[in-house]
Amino acid sequence: MRIGFANCRAKSTFRLQPLNTVLGVMDGFTDHLGVLAEFSIGLAGFTGIIAALTKNADEIIQFRFQNLLASSFAPGFFALIVIGGNYLNVSQSLVLVFSSALLAVYIVAFAVIGMMRSRKLPFGSEGLSLPILRLFAFTGFVVLVLQILGLLFLTEQRQGFFFYGLVLVLFQGAVSFIALALSVLRSSQNDA
Repeated sequence: MRIGFANCRAKSTFRLQPLNTVLGVMDGFTDHLGVLAEFSIGLAGFTGIIAALTKNADEIIQFRFQNLLASSFAPGFFALIVIGGNYLNVSQSLVLVFSSALLAVYIVAFAVIGMMRSRKLPFGSEGLSLPILRLFAFTGFVVLVLQILGLLFLTEQRQGFFFYGLVLVLFQGAVSFIALALSVLRSSQNDA
């Protein structure tokens, strides 16, 4: 006797087949992108917890919040573009070219907007950390180079360039999260 759940039998233990075997749509690459999107959304969720615990957010904390949200939501967004294209049966090569180009534009826009906004903020122990900004500039440059390489190569390497670009953006989000958490802790200690 069959039940309406993906090849489950009434006498066997209840278990659903993974979505990719039922639909036959997802491959290993999109599975990895799905995991990356979950991490991205989780990081954004923890940002919300810090936001709820923050009483007085000065300009630096607001700057870090915005950077954190941008660098935590972006990998999930770009990963979901590829997963969605896969579900719509669009050529993965075409979707990767589009997503890589979009990610490259995002990185440039993120860098330009970040530089313009950071010029108005103080640096040093009470402000922005120059080593962290340099780390962001370096990882942003690496992501941009990876996306350009992904656009130039017409092989399987395109997936790796795109995926590791997203991982580096998520790394920026993790660094932003740590900087924000420390900044909020420092701010709350100064208020006490």
